[in-house]
Amino acid sequence: MGLEWNAKLETGVERIDNQHRELYRLVNLVLDSDQGTKIDDTFKFLDAYVVQHFADEEALQVASRYPGLPEHKEMHTDFIRALIDLKSQLAKTASDKEQRELVVLAVNGTVVDWLGNHINIHDRHFAEWYKTHMES
Repeated sequence: MGLEWNAKLETGVERIDNQHRELYRLVNLVLDSDQGTKIDDTFKFLDAYVVQHFADEEALQVASRYPGLPEHKEMHTDFIRALIDLKSQLAKTASDKEQRELVVLAVNGTVVDWLGNHINIHDRHFAEWYKTHMES
């Protein structure tokens, strides 16, 4: 089970939407991986990409003087911590295929739910602020 990008997830801020589409693609690579080396490489790339995306999003929030920046930034930090925890779990299961599959399920349960909720609620709220304050 993977993530499906759809128009309901679009915020209307092209830069953010493009990055969110790419995040969904990367998470789907993790979910669809063969539990081998590919998942390790995908996590490394996903980790770097998430950090860059969050920095870009937070820069837009600073530029628009978004009042929800502190809370939004904390949510990003929590997500990065969750990724670090999942990568740690993955490292501990290097030689156990069954356990590695459980980590992928954890990605599905944690990352997928977080991304969907975060984009639908928090990023959408920010996008409305941004469009009102920066694109008028």
